Amino acid sequence: MTVTLTDAATGNALTNLSAGVTGRLTATVKDKNGSAVTGALVTFSTDSAFGTFNPASGTTLTDASGVATMLISGGATSGASSATVTAVWKESGADVSASGSVNYIVSAAGAVTLTITAPAFGVGASSLSAYGTTSVSVTVGGTTSPLNVSFTSSCATSGKAVLTASVTTINNVATASYRDNGCGNIDPITASVTTGVTATSPLTVTSPSAGSIQFVSATPSIISLKGTGSATLPEVSTVKFKILDTAGNPISKTVDFSLSTTLGAITLSNGAATASATSDAATGEVQIGVNSGTLPTPLRVLATINGTTIKTQSNQLTITTGLPDQAHTSLSYSTFNIDGWRFDGTTTILTMRLADHLSNPVPDGTVVNFVAEGGRVDASCTTKNNESECTATFTSQNLRPSDGRITVLAYAVGEESFTDLNSNGTADAGELIDANGVSTALPEAWIDYDESGAHGPTEPFFNFDGSTSAGTGTYSAANEDWNGTALVAGNKYNGILCTAGAPICSVRTAAHVYRNVVIVLSDSEALSTGDVFTNAPSSPLDLGGCTPGKPGTSTSFNLLLRDLHSNALPAGTTVHVSTFNGMLTQGANYVVPNTIDNYQTNPGSSAFSYPITIENDAPTTGTCVDPTPTGILSVTITSPRGVVTTYNLNVNN
Repeated sequence: MTVTLTDAATGNALTNLSAGVTGRLTATVKDKNGSAVTGALVTFSTDSAFGTFNPASGTTLTDASGVATMLISGGATSGASSATVTAVWKESGADVSASGSVNYIVSAAGAVTLTITAPAFGVGASSLSAYGTTSVSVTVGGTTSPLNVSFTSSCATSGKAVLTASVTTINNVATASYRDNGCGNIDPITASVTTGVTATSPLTVTSPSAGSIQFVSATPSIISLKGTGSATLPEVSTVKFKILDTAGNPISKTVDFSLSTTLGAITLSNGAATASATSDAATGEVQIGVNSGTLPTPLRVLATINGTTIKTQSNQLTITTGLPDQAHTSLSYSTFNIDGWRFDGTTTILTMRLADHLSNPVPDGTVVNFVAEGGRVDASCTTKNNESECTATFTSQNLRPSDGRITVLAYAVGEESFTDLNSNGTADAGELIDANGVSTALPEAWIDYDESGAHGPTEPFFNFDGSTSAGTGTYSAANEDWNGTALVAGNKYNGILCTAGAPICSVRTAAHVYRNVVIVLSDSEALSTGDVFTNAPSSPLDLGGCTPGKPGTSTSFNLLLRDLHSNALPAGTTVHVSTFNGMLTQGANYVVPNTIDNYQTNPGSSAFSYPITIENDAPTTGTCVDPTPTGILSVTITSPRGVVTTYNLNVNN
């Protein structure tokens, strides 16, 4: 048997098991004939004070080459020792053994020292510039054998630096590479060997310079006036920014905040108009709260990196009442004149659009109510998705007013409008006008049955004061309502945006904002009584004689389109004109438009009078002989529901 000791890392012959060095014991077992012994049980032993085995049992088997190996590390005691190896196997049924040994020395490692040397880039040893690279060298004393040295640091662990994890000494020196990745601090670097001997030295890494500040978010972007907040419209917005260094990485810096305006005593989260906060080192984010004031206004938060000229501002925030005002309220619908007089279930979509005093969206959750003179309409809708609008469906059915016209009222809780002439954010005397100079004094909401724009004694109204009685139904200009209760004097402002105690202020802090629209339940059949062909020179229509060599004469007249109530036919009704004598040059096809016009009140509307032009079709060359001297002009009117009306007119030439 032969036994050798080598360095486990390099394979070089080894006699000194210094701290941090692992050796490999190799035993080669042969029989008396010099042949390798396979499967022999090999036992390694030594004084545990000087060396330890891996595995700790110290036993193994020889391989096909008769070789068995065992790792050994120096113990805690310095001095000379030996490792003994015994192999046992069977030959011809009898036990056979062999043994051998090898001497080694255990020496303690010298003190590990750590020094930082300047890299080739010229960075000084005492500090490293942001995102720079340097080298970290460890000198090991007490051994001449190669030694594995491990390196760690706080910034490397957190990802703020890149440090070589381990290096084997060459001539007792191990050199690792250190690259800054935004550490910006004093980074303790620790070197260690397997015996537990360590050394630590600080590396000063220069903090990165701030490169930019970015606005991230304002949540929510619309807040209510102080003292009027709710779950859907709070009084505080959280504004967030992000700080990046020159390499685009997050960085911790102090940020100074200020407000673009303090109108109405707007403050930051510290209760003042200015504040400071430090951004998070990991994310670069910093945030500040904005507390609303008592007046509506747009504003922005200004953010400056402390000690620099690097600054930015937030997107616009809005402080608002959260209430729609009358001037910014609009009610529209998809089809004005629906095919609904004789058919149930015809629909049109109503859309109420709202905005506040500053033309900003109202908050989600704002409710709009609907009532109608007849038919059926959804009771309410609610704004959502920050769209500041909502829709309801009107459906044709009974009750049908005798004139085929239904008024729909949409209303919501809001406030009166005013023009802030002195820019103080509140309504003052002389300001109850809109941008067009029209008075904004707002009566209580009513359903305008007769479309007059003024309340009549038989028209329902909605008492904002909350009285359960129907009221007198008599409008009082002095009180601006119909229930007769003298709650306010004339020309008072009903809304939040009023200075308490000012003569202009009503006791009401809100009012109904509303709009009326008219939906026409048009009949599907065109009215056939009376003169449907107007301005025609004769009946039958005479296109005149023929003059050889000249084009035929032309005649123009109008087709009168209306239903039994003199309302326009349903929108989308098609009109097709054809003739079997003469030639049409105008008016072959027509589609009835969206309209609420009535022929009795607006006979000149294009919805009713449809022009047609026809000319003599006799030949203009040779003899003036017309093979079709008589014929019929036919008009076919088809409603969206498929009801057909036909008009005919005799034509001679």
